[in-house]
Amino acid sequence: MSHIDDNYSANGRSKTTIIHIEPPKVFQTERELGTAIDVTEILTVLAITAFAGGTSFVGALIARKRNFSEQQVLTFTAFGAGILMAAAVFEMVIEAETELGIGITIFAFLGGAIIFTLADVIPEKKAVEQGLVSDWIQFQNPLL
Repeated sequence: MSHIDDNYSANGRSKTTIIHIEPPKVFQTERELGTAIDVTEILTVLAITAFAGGTSFVGALIARKRNFSEQQVLTFTAFGAGILMAAAVFEMVIEAETELGIGITIFAFLGGAIIFTLADVIPEKKAVEQGLVSDWIQFQNPLL
């Protein structure tokens, strides 16, 4: 910002003109840039990541000590898929609906679900055909 100071003589004519010019603001603060990172946010993310990794490790140890039936494994997998689906709905889908509208959001969500299902079913079907997995999976999954 700049401003002009004029000193006038007795006859009203400008005797001295001083122009104050502030240099342009080159360096913006972190808050203005929107990049302010709080240390507590970083620690929170690290704690959640460590918890998720720790639970996976504990789950692997339990699975190693105890033999689960295929039915139990599928139940655990379906439960985990439901949790991930809920996380997607509560986080991404609500935001996408706000930004893109309901039509595009539904189309993209269903399209992603179909692609994800095909990416799961096709390898399973090939594994059943090659005898790598039991026929029980084929019996349980009508898409195979």
